[in-house]
Amino acid sequence: MISINYDFGEISDNFRFGYGYCQCGCGDITSKYSDGTYRKYLPFHKNKKGEYQTYKGRRINKEIVTKEFLYWLYHEENNSIYEIADLLNCSESNARRLLKENEIESRSQSKARLNALKKGKISGHDFYEIDESFFSDWTPEMAWVLGLIYTDGYMKGNNMRLAMNDLDVIEKVIALLNYSKPVKVLKHNKKKLYSVEFHRELMAKDLLSLGVHQAKSFSLEFPDMPNEMKTHFIRGCWDGDGGISISNNKISAYYTSGSEKFITVLSETLFENGIYRNKIRKSNNYSFQQRQRDLEWFLKYQDGIYPCNITKRKTGNAFDIRIGLPISIINLQKYLYSSATKGIYMDRKYNKFREAINILKI
Repeated sequence: MISINYDFGEISDNFRFGYGYCQCGCGDITSKYSDGTYRKYLPFHKNKKGEYQTYKGRRINKEIVTKEFLYWLYHEENNSIYEIADLLNCSESNARRLLKENEIESRSQSKARLNALKKGKISGHDFYEIDESFFSDWTPEMAWVLGLIYTDGYMKGNNMRLAMNDLDVIEKVIALLNYSKPVKVLKHNKKKLYSVEFHRELMAKDLLSLGVHQAKSFSLEFPDMPNEMKTHFIRGCWDGDGGISISNNKISAYYTSGSEKFITVLSETLFENGIYRNKIRKSNNYSFQQRQRDLEWFLKYQDGIYPCNITKRKTGNAFDIRIGLPISIINLQKYLYSSATKGIYMDRKYNKFREAINILKI
C-alpha cells in the first residue's frame, strides 16, 4: 500500500455540510449563517476559479498534488477521472494525463462499472453487495456451490449465472454469498426456473482458476482440491446432474456428464469411498476408450470390485453412471450427506435418498 504524505490544510471550526472554505477555490473561509453553518461561497465568488479546491472539508493546494495523493483519490477513494478533474479544476484529459505520468494503473472496465453502480450513475441498474472472495479459499460451502456451478452454471467473461428448478438451492446459495440481490424467476419449457446472477472480476478470476469456463459441458475436468472438500463438491454436482430413482422398491442412483474425463475421475473417487460394482459388463455400445478403461480397471482391481460402470448414450455426447448395488447406494448416501452441515444440499434429493435408505434397510 502506498503511504500518503501530504498536507490537506485544516478543517475550519464548526465545519458542517461540506462547506467552510469558499467553493470557488479562493481558499478563504466563508461567513456563518445564524444557525452556525457556513455559506458555500463568499459574495460574488460563485463563478470564480481560484488557487484552492476542497475535498471532504479540507483545503487542497494544487501545487502539493503528489503521486500518493492521486493514488489515494483514484484507488482508495474510488473517484472517477471526471471527479478528479473537477476537484483539480482541470479537464478530464489533463486528469488522465496526470495519472499516467505518475504511473497510476487504470481501473479495469469491470471495476469502473462497479464503482459507477455503487454511486448510482448507471440508470436502471442497482448495486448489490456480495462476498467477492467467496471462491478464493476452499470451504465446505464454497465446494458445494462450485459443484452446482460445474453442472448448472453459465459463465461468460465476468458474468456468472446459476439457474435451477429448485428454489431452496438458489436461496441457500444467495445466503452463502451474502448477496443482497433477490432471486430472479425465469420460465423454461413452461416451468419456473430460479436463478442468481453476479458480475464480479475477482469471482470470475477465481472460478476460471477452478476450471469453470464458457461452453464447459463437454470439456470439464475434475478440479484439484483438498481431499476433505471432495464430498461437498460431489454433493453439489449430484444436486445438479445426479439423482436417485425408486420404482417398485427397485432403487438406482445415477449421474450424467458431457465430459468423459470428468465422470471417469468421479467414478474412481466414489470407488475410493465404498461406492462400487462387482461385475465387469460387456456391451456392444462400448467405445474403444470404454473397453480400454474397463480392461485397465480389471487388471488394476483384483478383489472383484470395480469403479462404477460408465456408459455412453447412443444419442448425444453424454456419459452415465448407474449404481444399483444396495451397499453402494447406502455408502453413497453416507458419503454425500454425513458431513453436510447447515443444510448445504438440495432438499428434494436429500429426502429422496432418505426414502431409498429406509427401503433398503427393511
